[in-house]
Amino acid sequence: LRLTRFLKARRFDVVHTWIFAADAYGRIAARRAGVPVVVTSEMAVDLWKGRAELAVDRWLAPWTDRIVGNSDAVVDFYRRAGIPDARLAMIPSGIGPEEPPEVDPAAIRTELGLPPDAPLALFVGRLAEQKGVGDLLSALDLLQHVRPDLRT
Repeated sequence: LRLTRFLKARRFDVVHTWIFAADAYGRIAARRAGVPVVVTSEMAVDLWKGRAELAVDRWLAPWTDRIVGNSDAVVDFYRRAGIPDARLAMIPSGIGPEEPPEVDPAAIRTELGLPPDAPLALFVGRLAEQKGVGDLLSALDLLQHVRPDLRT
């Protein structure tokens, strides 16, 4: 109710939500407040969502102008979950289509104080369960028994 009152008082033109709880509460409040445009972003194939969460997503879809996924896989997941195509859009995140800059791997290793030919494993991402960092660490532990020169 507080969020609905806030949205009504400020007379927002657009509400954009992200993350399940914000998606649910934000879209309901936006609808009740008469916000003209409502957009939500989905940034992962949310395998954690059960029947209840997916039912909420389907129930709120008609109140949402666009559900934007950041990849074809995310959009396909929500399409299979029953979200109508007319509500789905894809805006890729990350690197654009231009050529990536030239990188000299040996120079990078040297800059890090490593031998220029040292095997190197690197992870870049959120430390969230869905990223599988625990699996990566377990794999690296095993891999170091076969490649003791591996750097992490």
